[in-house]
Amino acid sequence: MLFAAVSLACVMVFPAVYVALEHGSVEAQAREALLTAVAGSEPVDPGLPPVIRVDLTVPGMGDAETYGYYPALTSHIKDAGIAPSDGVRRFESDGRTLLYVAEGTLNPQAADHRVSSALVVDVTPQLSVVGHTAAALFALSFVAAGCIAVLGCRLARSSRDHERRLNEFFANASHELKTPIAVIDGYREAMVAGVVDPREGLPVVERAVDSMRRQVEDILALSRADAGALRPVMEPVDARELVCDVLEDLDMVADGEGVSVSLDDPGTLRGETDERMLAAMVTNLVTNAIRHASERVRVSVTAEEGALRVVVANDGETLSPESAARAFDRFYRGEGGSCGLGLSVVAAYATALGGEVSLGVEEGLTVARLTIAFNGC
Repeated sequence: MLFAAVSLACVMVFPAVYVALEHGSVEAQAREALLTAVAGSEPVDPGLPPVIRVDLTVPGMGDAETYGYYPALTSHIKDAGIAPSDGVRRFESDGRTLLYVAEGTLNPQAADHRVSSALVVDVTPQLSVVGHTAAALFALSFVAAGCIAVLGCRLARSSRDHERRLNEFFANASHELKTPIAVIDGYREAMVAGVVDPREGLPVVERAVDSMRRQVEDILALSRADAGALRPVMEPVDARELVCDVLEDLDMVADGEGVSVSLDDPGTLRGETDERMLAAMVTNLVTNAIRHASERVRVSVTAEEGALRVVVANDGETLSPESAARAFDRFYRGEGGSCGLGLSVVAAYATALGGEVSLGVEEGLTVARLTIAFNGC
C-alpha cells in the first residue's frame, strides 16, 4: 500500500509541475512581447503573442464580444491607480487573463482616466490550451499511477509467492532426500551389525544411491533452467531406437508394477535433438505412467513437419482437471499423494528444445503429449 501511495503521489505531481512551468512560459512570452512593444522595436521572436493597443479614453471601445473586458480593464487601472511607470501588470476578468502595460499621459478630458491607453496581451487562449493539456496529462497520470500501483502490488505479491515457493521447494527437496539417506544409513548399520547380509543390503543401498543421484540431477537441471543455462546439444538421433532403449531399461520397473508397456512401432525416425534430454523426458513420462497405470501403458512416437511427438497413455485412474493443470509443478502432490521433480524436468527440457508437454484425459486414459523440434536428417 505504501508503494502504491508513493507511486500515485509521484506521478500526479507531473501535471502540476507542467501547469506551473507552462503558465510561467506563456506569461514570460507575453511580458517579452509587451516590453518589446514599449521599446518600439520589432520582436526578435516571431512566435511572441500579438500586442493590442487599447484606447482607454473611450469605454466599451470595439466589438463588445471581443473587447468587452476593456471597460473592466479601464476601471481596474483607474481604481488601482496604475501609472505608465508601473511596468507589466496582470489582470483577470470574466474568465480572461490579460497582461498589460499602461502608457501615455494623464487624460485631461476625462477625470476618471489617469492614462490614455494600454498595451495588452490576451493570454487566455494559450492558458486554455495549457489547462486542457494538463487535464489530459492528469487523466493519463492517474491511469499510469494506477497501473504502477497495480504492478507494484503484483510484484510484491509475486516476490512473496516466489519466496514461499522457494522455501517449499527446499523443504520438499530435503524431505525427498531424507528417505534414501535414511535407507542407506539404516542398511549400513544393519550390515555392520551383521543383522543384514551385505549381498541383500548392497542392492538396496545402490537403489537408494541411484534415487539420490536422480533427484540431485533433477534439482541441478531445474536450477540451470531457472538461470537460463540449459544449452541443448543438438546431434543426429534415431528417436525410435532411443525410445526402445528406454522401454527396455524400464522393463523391470514395469514388471514390478505388473504393467505391460507397448510401443507403436513407427519405423526409423532420424532427426536432430539433444539425445540426453530426450531420453530423460521419455524416461520420466513412461515411469510416471507405469506408476499410475492399472495394467498397461501405450507409447507412440511420430515425426512430421519438423517436430517429434511422443504420446504416453496409461489406463490408471484418470486425473482431475486441477491435477492435470498442476502436474508439472515442482513437488506437486496429486490425488495419489506422490510428488517429485520428474515432470517438472520434462517441462523444462521441452521448453529448452522449443517444444511443450501436456497432460490430460482422453477416452478414459491419462495421456501425456510431448512435442519438440526435430529436424530430419
